[in-house]
Amino acid sequence: CAPLARSLARSHTRQRLGGAMSAPTRTQALSLLRSLLRSAAAFPDYNVRAYAARRACEAFRGAAGAEGDVAARAYARGAAQLQVLRRQAVVYGAYGSQYRHGLEAAAEAPRGAAGN
Repeated sequence: CAPLARSLARSHTRQRLGGAMSAPTRTQALSLLRSLLRSAAAFPDYNVRAYAARRACEAFRGAAGAEGDVAARAYARGAAQLQVLRRQAVVYGAYGSQYRHGLEAAAEAPRGAAGN
């Protein structure tokens, strides 16, 4: 997702269009992406963390060229998803599995301690 954040940071500042909804600025979009990725990292389960981060990156890639009302609607959907993600992280942390994913358990095990 880092290439996406870099491409958004390098893009030209979009002008706001008049109307009911104004397009989010580059800074607002990057802030939303970072918040989504931080909320995804709050999940205790590896699979859920990876899925939430992947969904956030895919959604931002899909809306990368959006302008005007389309960009405003995509930003509003992202903000709504951020609220859902935050609530789910709290609930999943309280009621989720207490067991670690196999890859996480292997990464946490001390090296060289097996078998001796």
